This record gives sequence, structure tokens and C-alpha cells, in this order.
Amino acid sequence: PNTVKVPAVTLADAALHYTWNQFRFQVNAHNLFDKEYIAAAFAGGTRTTYGAVRTVTGSVTWRF
Repeated sequence: PNTVKVPAVTLADAALHYTWNQFRFQVNAHNLFDKEYIAAAFAGGTRTTYGAVRTVTGSVTWRF
């Protein structure tokens, strides 16, 4: 009665960066295929938490 079974899931992440002079341009993607999944389950399976949706972030850094 205390066991909660959550199905297995495989997620894909990706990163791409380019360095030019002192600049670095970067794009990161998490949950690339926007898969819906249960990240955690509590209280005998009556309360579940879904995982994050696809997230894409970009950044520019400058080294001096």
C-alpha cells in the first residue's frame, strides 16, 4: 500500500555554443521534445507533480 509506481521516461537536452573573440553565444534546451511526464508522486499516488515543459534559454557572455 505504500508503493507508488511512476512510469520511466527518457528526456533529451541539447546545448550549442559558439565562441568569437571574447564573446560566447550559447543556447540550451531542456525537455527538447516537450514530453509530458510525472516527476514525483506522493501520498499513495494521489498527489503527483508533472515535470517541466520544454525550456529554451540563450545567453551571451563576455570574458575580459
